[in-house]
Amino acid sequence: MVNEGQVIDTVVNESYAVKPSLIESLKNAIQPETIANKIGMDKDTLINISLYGAIGFIMGFSWLKEGVCAMSDNFEVGFFKVLTDLKMITAEDAVKLLASYHESDVDQIDDFLLSEGILDQESLLEALSEYYQVPSFDVVGYFFETHLLHMFPKSMLLRNEMIPLQVDENMMIMIAATPDNPDFLSEIGEQVSYDIRFHVGVARDICDAVKEYYDKADTQDDQDQDIRKEHI
Repeated sequence: MVNEGQVIDTVVNESYAVKPSLIESLKNAIQPETIANKIGMDKDTLINISLYGAIGFIMGFSWLKEGVCAMSDNFEVGFFKVLTDLKMITAEDAVKLLASYHESDVDQIDDFLLSEGILDQESLLEALSEYYQVPSFDVVGYFFETHLLHMFPKSMLLRNEMIPLQVDENMMIMIAATPDNPDFLSEIGEQVSYDIRFHVGVARDICDAVKEYYDKADTQDDQDQDIRKEHI
């Protein structure tokens, strides 16, 4: 009989992502009762041992390894684990959602959760903050200072899904969709000499804000100059 420790070790040491060809069989054929019977564990115990356990049972054993491929990282598993820890979804739902996400045409997992109505903006930001262990920030409706954006190439901000929020003496706060990216500090350091503190935000909203405030910055400056001339 498999115990919980073995399940978690399996997932930590050997994570898998489902290939699209296997998604439908996972969703329709692999149910908690089926897995529970297969390994000799009752359904409630299976579901309650956390997302790592659930995904471990479904993806970590040899009888299901055919048709799966290694994950490039553990973000998806870790993030869904956070969602279950925060009781935003159940472990059983998490497994089905992970399969549905891979089956969908949506590139970003946060976009998927928002578009499917699984999470609202506030809950998503809370979960991202918990996962990355940095404060979150909702960029929607915030008026960014265009001169801060112009300290960086627009292509860099969009590529890295980041936007500068504010400067306080020698420190700059940068909002990023993946604030744990190890390359960010060196790339930012090529443009500015501030100490950088990261907040996390939603990727789509960050890129929309960069396009809005970067592109209209020059137009706004021209309008301000025209207003000043009218008062001279």
